[in-house]
This record gives sequence, C-alpha cells and structure tokens, in this order.
Amino acid sequence: MPTDLVENYHQIYDPEKPFQQLATDLLVKRQIAPWLAGDCFAELGISTGIFSVRIAPFSKRMVLVDGNPTYCARVEERLREMGVECTAHCSMLEDLDPSALAGVTDFFLISMIHVLPGVWPGLLERLAKTAEPGSRIHVTMSNRLAPNRLLGFHMGLIPSLDAPDRVAEELNTVYLDRAEVEEAAANVGLAIKTVEGFLCRPVPLSVLDEFIDERGVELLWQMGRSLPTEFCNSTYFCLEV
Repeated sequence: MPTDLVENYHQIYDPEKPFQQLATDLLVKRQIAPWLAGDCFAELGISTGIFSVRIAPFSKRMVLVDGNPTYCARVEERLREMGVECTAHCSMLEDLDPSALAGVTDFFLISMIHVLPGVWPGLLERLAKTAEPGSRIHVTMSNRLAPNRLLGFHMGLIPSLDAPDRVAEELNTVYLDRAEVEEAAANVGLAIKTVEGFLCRPVPLSVLDEFIDERGVELLWQMGRSLPTEFCNSTYFCLEV
C-alpha cells in the first residue's frame, strides 16, 4: 500500500490555509448540517482535521479514524481543547473493529474515497451492514470534470483530462462520478437523501490561498450551486442506512 498517501496528506490539504478553512465552513453549515441524523459522529480518514474541527460543534461525541498516528493525536487534542468528547483510533479503515463505531449516527467520508487506497466500494458495503438503521453516511468526492482539471489541461499542466485517473489507478485509488456512487449505494441498500454540487474552483489551491477571502469563497459556492453536479469541484452525497 502506498503509505505516503496516509503519511503526507498535509502536503495536499493544509488545515491552516484560509481557502480550506472557509470552504470547509460552508460545506459543514450549508451542505451537511441540514442532513445530520443525530449528534454522534465518526469521521473515517480525518487527515489533517480540517473537517473534524468544523463539524465538532454539532456533535456530542466524535470518533476519529485515521492510519496516521500524528494526525490522530493532534486532532484528538484539538477537539478535547474545544470541550468535545472524542476517541481516536489509529487504524486503517479495513482493520477497524466495528464495535468502535457503535452508536454513531453520522459517518463522514470527506474527500477521501478517491485518495485512500482500496477503500471503495468495500467500505460503503461494510458501513451498510454494520451501521445502525437510520444513521447517515456523508460523502464528498472530487469530480473528473471539475473546472481546475479542465483548466490544468488547457494550460498544459496535465497531458490529458484522464491523466489524474491513470495516476490514481497506479496508487490503487479511483476518481468516481455521480453515477458510480449512486450505483454503489443502491447495490448495498442505502437510500440517497440528497446529491448536491459544492464549489466551483477554477484555479489551483495555491492561488486561492493567496488571493481568496470569505466573500470570494461565498461567490465560488454560489457558482457551484448553479452548475450541473458533475462540473462542480466536489459532490456531496447524503446516504441513509
């Protein structure tokens, strides 16, 4: 397994960068909060904790799961400083004891199904079998036709539109589309509560981090709402067990 994906995720998504923080705030407040089933959360693949910290105020208890012990320790400490009851499990998802997720009302797979090796669609099937009835699975994923990929191709930054897919395959990961997620959910008996596009990000993160502010992120969010789901940078799914 390519452990560098787990050990170096902070090089992709820096939790201290302004765009990541502002965009995640909107994701939590506008997209996810209306679809929460309860207040006991589990984030599977916490990475640097960008999402965990922002969803925590909506919870009474959080379960954190990640294969990187540094991430687990840092995010758990930060949540405890916020007064949130939490437990971190340093484990790859396929090795996690299902009892660790007992009582969870909401599971979060945030921008990781196309990054972590070999988790799809087996993880979705496992959750469908072990999660309690009525609990919800919140999924976000990057899109193949996202504006930044199209721009990268036209600028010559990538040799073809499908180049990122080939790189992903070499690392035992995948880029999915909406139809594939919906099919996988249907195959394991999960109900689809909503599917929503999220953000239009036309330029690299490094550019946005330098020049974007709260009003700019709001504009990108509004632009994303006006686009067909598959052309947004990310798609949000709420699935119910």
